[in-house]
Amino acid sequence: RMTGLTNEEIAIRPEWAMHVSYPEGESGLGEFARANLSAEEQARVGAAGSSRAAALREFFGRVKRYGLARRANADVPLDAKLEAAIPYALGERPVVFAANGRRAIEGAVALAKELGLKAVIEGGKEAWKVVDLLKKEDVPVILPLPVWAQPGAAGQVAPLSPFDPYDAWWATPALLNRAGVRFAFASGASENTYNLPMRAGQACAWGLPKAAALKALTTGAAGILGLDDLGSVAPGKRATFFLSSGDPLEIATTVKLMMIDGRPVSLENHWTNLYEKYRDR
Repeated sequence: RMTGLTNEEIAIRPEWAMHVSYPEGESGLGEFARANLSAEEQARVGAAGSSRAAALREFFGRVKRYGLARRANADVPLDAKLEAAIPYALGERPVVFAANGRRAIEGAVALAKELGLKAVIEGGKEAWKVVDLLKKEDVPVILPLPVWAQPGAAGQVAPLSPFDPYDAWWATPALLNRAGVRFAFASGASENTYNLPMRAGQACAWGLPKAAALKALTTGAAGILGLDDLGSVAPGKRATFFLSSGDPLEIATTVKLMMIDGRPVSLENHWTNLYEKYRDR
């Protein structure tokens, strides 16, 4: 939540998922890397990725066997490292796989299906290529939105393949929505949260309906996070909402009222104080 003095007060859920970087291999190399690496070097990258993927499969398999044994027999010796991962290996909590390339996404989904993991894809730059798979396996996607004012923003949206459309990333939310894949937008960093709605609105220019963009910021995100009492205003849910001067996806819109857990939150800050100070000069 956007209020609180300590991490404990701010956190809605202290533990949610295990975050894992799924190895991309040579398919995850961008155009610049492919242009500067020899075929042999790219092959080594691919071999290393395959080795790391095998290590992931072995780890989750070992944790699953250990977890089932521990729950069947408390006398099984404790392994603190494996113990902490049991809820994720047994599919009780999500495993968020950071994966952008098509092969990496397919590999993460296959691993989750094989071992019964509750998978979520984060990144998903080429998720538009595997929408049928994501829909079939009901694997949601978290899409981090770029901040154009930051260095490297263009690289975040540049296609991995030189043969893909230049705007494939911007069209991805619309394609996921059209296929019925659950997805949510992410700010990418806490300091960029303030302009997340405007960046989500940019995706509407590539065919994403505004209602779907709002859902990806509210009920869609809450559903992926398992927060059924947030995301919309309804009886029995937390009174967490805001009122704005217009379309919340437009950059010129201002927030007029914010409520978190039924309590009003002050919108006064250094910038509003300066505005009030110099408005009438």
